[in-house]
Amino acid sequence: MSDDPDPAYDVDFREHPEAYDIGRGEQGVFKVQPSKDELLPLWRISTLDAAEEGAAAIHARYREYRDREEFPGMDMARKYLQMGWTRAMRYAK
Repeated sequence: MSDDPDPAYDVDFREHPEAYDIGRGEQGVFKVQPSKDELLPLWRISTLDAAEEGAAAIHARYREYRDREEFPGMDMARKYLQMGWTRAMRYAK
């Protein structure tokens, strides 16, 4: 499915949510499919306005995943929001 050599991520986690491992921190944000392809384009931190728009879009996607009871997508959305926050705190210092 992907170009990633790690077979643990060569899975469509929407079709096989039982194969999803929560992991630690931001683990998997650039590998877990199809969430990566859906969330990465929304994740922006270049300006405050872009970050706020991206966070709102990712949060909306989180709610969509929640409504479909799609845990891997919910967890990935949470990780993208967390990743944006940690980057913002790092840059603020």
